[in-house]
Amino acid sequence: MDFTLSDRQRHWRDRVVDFMHKHVYPAVDTFNEQMNPPDGNRWIVVPVLEDLKKEGATVSKEATKPARTPATTEKGPGKVTFEGRNGDSLENAIIIKGARDGQEGVDAEHWWLRKHFPGYQPKGQGLLHREGKAYDKLEIVLPDGKQKEVFFDISSFFGT
Repeated sequence: MDFTLSDRQRHWRDRVVDFMHKHVYPAVDTFNEQMNPPDGNRWIVVPVLEDLKKEGATVSKEATKPARTPATTEKGPGKVTFEGRNGDSLENAIIIKGARDGQEGVDAEHWWLRKHFPGYQPKGQGLLHREGKAYDKLEIVLPDGKQKEVFFDISSFFGT
């Protein structure tokens, strides 16, 4: 069994560790002081915990904004170009431009996959529509047996 963390899992783990170091650990002494009030009443709302909840909500709200990888442009077969990002999500979909029709677009998708994931095997495909755009979600199996989803923005040629 492979327990290697994915890029997304590492991203979230690192965010939690960063939050703990920046906010939680420095608040431990304050928490201990506030949990031992002079009247001895431990059934209280601890102010530092309320502050940490607010800070956590702010950090969480920022974190749920889609992470975008840097945009690139790459030459494909014929007049096709690939723009956008790495294809690991709809937000980072690879934009196919210059395909004359659906068949040329699908061929371009597989050209890109062969270049970036040599030896991959197709597993499945799904058509998605979001905010007026069309996307292909291709599920592939890599030579090491790992499965991956790759998203392509096919709006420029879908339906032609």
